[in-house]
Amino acid sequence: MDGAKLASGNSGCRAWWLTLTAVWLTVALIAHGQAPVQAAVQAKPQSVRTPLADRLRELLSAPPLDRALVGLRVVELGTGRLVFDYHGSTGFTPASNTKLFSGAFALAKLGSAYHFKSIVQAESLPGPSGVVRGDLTLVGGGDPTLSGRVYPFESCRHPDDGGAALRALVAQIAARGVSRIEGGIVGDDTRYPFEPYGLDWTIEDACEGGEAPVSAWMVNDNVTGANEDDQRGLPDPALAVAQGFRQALIDQGIAVAGQARARHRQPNTASVPPGTGVELAVRLSPPLSQILQAMEKCSINLHAESLLLEAAVQPRGGLMSRKQALDDEKAFIAGLGVNAEQFELNDGSGLSRSNLASPAAVTDLLLAAHSAPWRETFLGTLSIGGVDGTLEHRFGGDPKANQIHAKTGTLRHVSALSGYVSDRFAFSIFVNHFFPADRVRVLDAIDTLALEIVRATE
Repeated sequence: MDGAKLASGNSGCRAWWLTLTAVWLTVALIAHGQAPVQAAVQAKPQSVRTPLADRLRELLSAPPLDRALVGLRVVELGTGRLVFDYHGSTGFTPASNTKLFSGAFALAKLGSAYHFKSIVQAESLPGPSGVVRGDLTLVGGGDPTLSGRVYPFESCRHPDDGGAALRALVAQIAARGVSRIEGGIVGDDTRYPFEPYGLDWTIEDACEGGEAPVSAWMVNDNVTGANEDDQRGLPDPALAVAQGFRQALIDQGIAVAGQARARHRQPNTASVPPGTGVELAVRLSPPLSQILQAMEKCSINLHAESLLLEAAVQPRGGLMSRKQALDDEKAFIAGLGVNAEQFELNDGSGLSRSNLASPAAVTDLLLAAHSAPWRETFLGTLSIGGVDGTLEHRFGGDPKANQIHAKTGTLRHVSALSGYVSDRFAFSIFVNHFFPADRVRVLDAIDTLALEIVRATE
């Protein structure tokens, strides 16, 4: 078959398949008492008639929200009473609202005082002349803070100087009197299975640094480049760390005979301890409470992936795959009282385009977090409207915006905002499938919805 015939044949097959699929979806939706998607977009919001509900209905029926897929749910804190619901049980792409799930999971499992630990290990102590026999192994502990960020949180702007943390480790080694490494430098990231990218992450964003590879070694968010426009994801973070560390040792005047290399562990293979060597240098991260605050306020993807994996590693003593961590997270969230059928997550950050969550699942999670022992830490991680984080420049300078403590979510054609209004309400807003030309107006509409909820507290 020639190329023209092949293309024509495939086109016909696709057309037949798409037609059949459309018919099947329509029948299935009608059978379950639901309208097809186009009808669902135009469905009227369902809730008790109140001034707030009337105003929210008005906004949802106006441009640009009237031509997008929108979900909105508002519940009262303390009582859990439903205040307003519009497609509250429908699954939406949550984008970085996914971090609310991974953040709660990590905080509950690890505790606010938890520290990640990075170790430089040798086979034996240096001899009298300062010579270390064999390799120097850099044991990655999943620490996402090896960058120029300041902890506790100050702002989302930071210099990319993760090299400072590596140089501090080199200084510890020099202080031990080490003059020469007879082996090589091994970047060991076997604490986590080597799955650099999540399900349905786009290759375009991965190449541009937006979706940096996940590893138990993370320096400068595992990207290269002096500014956002030049950033690229590191193809092998553990190898890059080993190479950088080797050069830092040489710059310190410590000779290294061998080369840099990486040690990985493939998914679904048992975790093997790096060895029982001697610790020559150690770095502890800032406490989890500070890491989580930076993650939520600045929406740092690699922080979220690290916390998801670490929260599963600690109770288990090892991890076979990202899926195993996600299964543990799902079980934990369901244990809080969130309907497991209302969310399906494939990563910790929200980069996956196949993630789904309903506004009901998010507000149920927010209700549970509000009464959890870790409540105050969790609340302190969220951006404050018009004040900091990803909400610093939102809400048009409205002075009442500081009553909104929430998490944003952004992907192409996706915007989300979920959190708390004062101590009165939990809310979740999802907008999917809007046109690029509407992006700014969609953000403004979301802000207006949130501010209307604020006015209901007066």
